[in-house]
Amino acid sequence: MSLKIYCLHYAASDRVVWLCEELSELVPSFKYELFVYERGMEASEGKKMLVSLHAAGTAPTMVDSTVSPTITLAESGAIIEYLIHVHGQGHFSVSLSAGPHAYAEYSHWYNWAGASFQAFLDANLLGQALTALKGAPIPEDGMAYLVHQAFKNRTLNHLKQLDDRLARSKYLAGNEITAVEFYMIFSLTTFRVFLPVDLAGHANVLRYLADITARPAYRRTMEKAEKGLQPLIQPLVPLFPFDVLLGAASWDTVPGLVKDGQ
Repeated sequence: MSLKIYCLHYAASDRVVWLCEELSELVPSFKYELFVYERGMEASEGKKMLVSLHAAGTAPTMVDSTVSPTITLAESGAIIEYLIHVHGQGHFSVSLSAGPHAYAEYSHWYNWAGASFQAFLDANLLGQALTALKGAPIPEDGMAYLVHQAFKNRTLNHLKQLDDRLARSKYLAGNEITAVEFYMIFSLTTFRVFLPVDLAGHANVLRYLADITARPAYRRTMEKAEKGLQPLIQPLVPLFPFDVLLGAASWDTVPGLVKDGQ
């Protein structure tokens, strides 16, 4: 019987691996197995494995056979909550016992991370992809252009919300790390290898990322899940070409990124 986490490189998997590494420090009985695959198309080893585990076929996927019957989850937000409450003794959660104000902040930012911030980043990425496929910008007199601009503007508003919040609080739900950070981290770091979100001018967000990525558990996450990729906390992250994203080349072939000691 075991708890297994299945991941792809450069995916939202980082959220769950980081949580597992933190729980490994706090809960002596917490153990997990990690399986990491290259990103790839439908016929790739990783994709076929994920599809065999869950109909979603997405990373991360969790398989918990320490309970009977076995539980399989494929949404990172759900996996985070499950691990915290089932295996993590409630670490990194905020309950109603903390009071309605603390609970409201926690609930708001946890849901905002996925339903607002990441959702609009995904929409921005789609607009960028459509532009690249067409070989020309979206015409400015069309609905697609207006919608894409609205998505981009909303992301700018989101970054301001984040920076303003982090000017008042060390972390998003207060002065201690919570599940919010695990859910948020991918959007502000690894996701930016796909979409050029510039954090220049958002000093509080950059401070927040520096604090998080200095944690030993986060550093171990990058070693185990991302081949030693250095924390992506600079204001503008280099975009990764397809050969890197699909595992045909290493991340340290990307201009602007080098391994320690090189």
